[in-house]
Amino acid sequence: MKNTSLQLSVPEQTIVDELLRFFKKYNNQIRLFGLRRTHSHFHLETGELLVGRTDPAVRVLTISPCADDTVIATAAETAWTMINGQIVASQYYCETDPEHNLIQRKTLTDFEKRVLIHAFVLLGDYAEIFEFFLVHEPLPLKRGEVLVEYNNPDTRVLTIKPALPAQLIEMPVATAWRMGRESTILVNQFCYDEPHFS
Repeated sequence: MKNTSLQLSVPEQTIVDELLRFFKKYNNQIRLFGLRRTHSHFHLETGELLVGRTDPAVRVLTISPCADDTVIATAAETAWTMINGQIVASQYYCETDPEHNLIQRKTLTDFEKRVLIHAFVLLGDYAEIFEFFLVHEPLPLKRGEVLVEYNNPDTRVLTIKPALPAQLIEMPVATAWRMGRESTILVNQFCYDEPHFS
């Protein structure tokens, strides 16, 4: 049985709800984290990491592979997975506007690392299919908007744009969730093509 609005099975919804409430306990001590389904649209070569950049003028976030150590060294970590018991950054974000310093801290604090390790333990068997992301609003959303991800496998670029659900031709796949007001779970991001889920 699936919650059709959240696109989660009942056990998945239970674990997502438990984890987001777990994060809420640390509200004043950590940044806001959400949970997303680990998935990929294209193969990453050795040394490549995913890096996001925004164009605020057109309200678009693009995510593409990057192997440039200089770029990665200045980018902020925005998503994490667990590999062999270690928290590892799985996605980064580059500020495109130095005046719009969206992410103050580039890496996890020691306390945030401990909280995420505990969260991965709470995930149990689901730790292989979910990872955590920093809710940092690279594209400030207007009332009712959601983020929708589009994939271009030829260029290996993900394009993420805000949209109103009523504007969508068909319902895309939900891939990320976060805590909303009054402790409700909200879908944070959708994906329009068929991603490869881990």
